[in-house]
Amino acid sequence: MDGLRPELLTTLALRRALGRGVARSGEVYLDYGHPMGRYLTGTFTELIDCGLLALADDDGWGLRRVTVTDAGQARYAHICGILRRNPR
Repeated sequence: MDGLRPELLTTLALRRALGRGVARSGEVYLDYGHPMGRYLTGTFTELIDCGLLALADDDGWGLRRVTVTDAGQARYAHICGILRRNPR
């Protein structure tokens, strides 16, 4: 999946995070408790670093929920708008 365009990876990561089931344990990202593909790990980290996603405080079990910031929601809406206008 290394050949995926950055916009597609951003869209996939934001969509998963919007589902509210994403958490981080150490350096592993989980989707409803299941490890995610490594192809998204770097994207999640980049989106956190640039402020489109945020990490909640540790829940006491070593899990930190991933949440979508207002900027992340705006970026996702923008990408979806582009995809609707250009469905190819």
